[in-house]
Amino acid sequence: MSDDTSGKMAVGLATFQADTLAANVAYYQSVIDHSDDAIITKTLTGVILTWNQGAEKIFGYTAHEMIGANMLALYPSDRVAEENEILKKIADGKTVSHFRSIRQHKNGEPLYISASFSPIRSGDGQLLGISSISRDVTIEWALTNRLRLISQIYLRSQQAVVIVNEQGKISEVNAAFNQIMGYRPEEVIGQSPLTLHAGKQNRKILIQIEKDLRSTGYFQGEVWTRKKDGTTLASFLSICRVQLSGATYFAGIFTDITALKVTENQLVKMMHYDALTNLPNRLLFTERLNQEIIHCDRSSLGTVILYIDLDDFSNINQVYGQEIGDQLITSVAATLSASVGDIDCVARLESDNFIGFLSTGSSGSLCSEIIDRILQNISIPVQLGERSIQVTASIGVRFYTSDQPKNSEMLIRQAHQAMIEAKQSGKGRYKIFNPDRDRAIKMRLGALEDIVSGLVREEFHVEYQPKVNLKTGKLIGLEALARWQHPTRGLLQPLEFLPALTESSAKTAFTEHLIKMVFAQSVLWAKEGFRPLVSLNVYINQLHDSFYQFIGQELARVPEVKPCNIEFELLETDELLKINDTVTVIESLREMGFTFSVDDFGSGYSSLTYLRKIPFDTIKIDQDFVLNDGLSEKNADIVRAIIELARIFKRQVIAEGIETIEAGTTLIEMGCPNGQGFAIAKPMPASEVFDWCRTWKAPQAWLNASPG
Repeated sequence: MSDDTSGKMAVGLATFQADTLAANVAYYQSVIDHSDDAIITKTLTGVILTWNQGAEKIFGYTAHEMIGANMLALYPSDRVAEENEILKKIADGKTVSHFRSIRQHKNGEPLYISASFSPIRSGDGQLLGISSISRDVTIEWALTNRLRLISQIYLRSQQAVVIVNEQGKISEVNAAFNQIMGYRPEEVIGQSPLTLHAGKQNRKILIQIEKDLRSTGYFQGEVWTRKKDGTTLASFLSICRVQLSGATYFAGIFTDITALKVTENQLVKMMHYDALTNLPNRLLFTERLNQEIIHCDRSSLGTVILYIDLDDFSNINQVYGQEIGDQLITSVAATLSASVGDIDCVARLESDNFIGFLSTGSSGSLCSEIIDRILQNISIPVQLGERSIQVTASIGVRFYTSDQPKNSEMLIRQAHQAMIEAKQSGKGRYKIFNPDRDRAIKMRLGALEDIVSGLVREEFHVEYQPKVNLKTGKLIGLEALARWQHPTRGLLQPLEFLPALTESSAKTAFTEHLIKMVFAQSVLWAKEGFRPLVSLNVYINQLHDSFYQFIGQELARVPEVKPCNIEFELLETDELLKINDTVTVIESLREMGFTFSVDDFGSGYSSLTYLRKIPFDTIKIDQDFVLNDGLSEKNADIVRAIIELARIFKRQVIAEGIETIEAGTTLIEMGCPNGQGFAIAKPMPASEVFDWCRTWKAPQAWLNASPG
């Protein structure tokens, strides 16, 4: 072989080797660049020499940003010391494999990595730097930690956990299961969970569990289980179906709620039973009454509600003390329970109030027998210590049939209403609810609501009816009469709304409203030089301190009012309960200048009491004696007697209801000088009074009549 040929072959071989090396370098560089792992080389001082695409993806920095930078830029502050530890191990000829730690992404978020470190040496073995291959294990780390957390929760949970496999056998339990149930894992694993089923629980719950798991894969509810020692416990159980690796499992988690159930039962008893007598309370009674009503409707039968109240029980507590009172209540409760049937119900509402119902199908005669027995048994003296105490009861009875409104609260209220009637009738008896009376009460309450609303809407106004001296025709005063301009019923006269006020607290508001209107009109007339005596009605039982205070406040508010121009006509329809207080108020108001008259004298039961004890100025003869029989002989005698009483007690007298000239003439002849009625004038608005005064003249017959 010539030298020339040998030279060419050497050059060719060298060229081939160079090309092969370049190809290999390019190959390995491509592998490094396209690796998902971060492949980084750095000097012994931590300066980064190479930074592949995997590093860019994992850490977020580009090669341009990191080559020449220090590796510590990726370390959280609490991990900086690791760099020296790694360098020391590499310098000692060791490799570091699968080192797990935390680095920091460009965005500041932590990265969990697994890294391996290798030395970079020169041809003579000198350590030049370090290469590292790092893998992002953040997701893997999170999953591992999650599994550890779940494992710890499973092991440390205070709730029992039971895993059941596809074969319906227990495959795993946690420590809480052992603590709650008393079984060691090896005693129950491989067993059916039905072995834990408590006998006191019916199979309905097991059927429900199976149904729910088949349809939804989930069950939640209260179940009873049996512990290893044979005792039962109440538990709140949740079961869910879990699919794992092609197999089906059922995970059950339960908590011992036995103590909670005991407390719950105690609370239910407290909510539904009276603590003193252990009888059902109002809540439970109402529930049972509603069930009884439903049963009545289905059977087309009826039931009877009894409202029972002990008579004068407050006296027992006041005389003997609450302890004896409680003992008596307990005794009465036992008596009531023994007086009715097993399927009847008796409850205590409050204090000395009891209620009950007699079961469906009880006939009227049987009910009467039972009620009479209850009254008789309660009235039997009770021996409490050294004391023998006797009480009676009043009972309200409400019969219910299926064709009536199904309202338990209404039935209780109506039985209570009948009980009040029994007390008002003398106590120690029973009264049956009267629906007609109930309707009347509702109508009266409705009327009262309407009146109060009318006051708020200012629908009331006043008309004035003149009062004159019959003999001379001279005006001696005006009576203020309320009128109601009702929004739907039109103009209403006093008899259409005043009766509803008689026994109501609303009459105070009504009277005060009327007084304000009359005071205001009196002031207006006085400014025009017209000062008639204006009278208005006041209920006698309103004359107490609050009335006096109200008048004082009104006089302070409207100081132009002159009391001498105002007269209060006392309505005699109310019983005098505190006559001394009433007299005190009247005397105080008379001292201020007000005058008083007695309205409708002769129609009430206290007329003579008025004459003897109440300081008033005028008697008004009730119009019934003048209107009804036209002053018949009988009425005339009564009128003469009233006139004579007025003379004896030195009172003025006036007759109302004069509708004919003849009636006025007769009254003059009887000795009654003053009168009021349609024969003189009908009630009129204040604006028409002046015109009437100018045109009014007494009939000639009155002028010619001779007083008796």
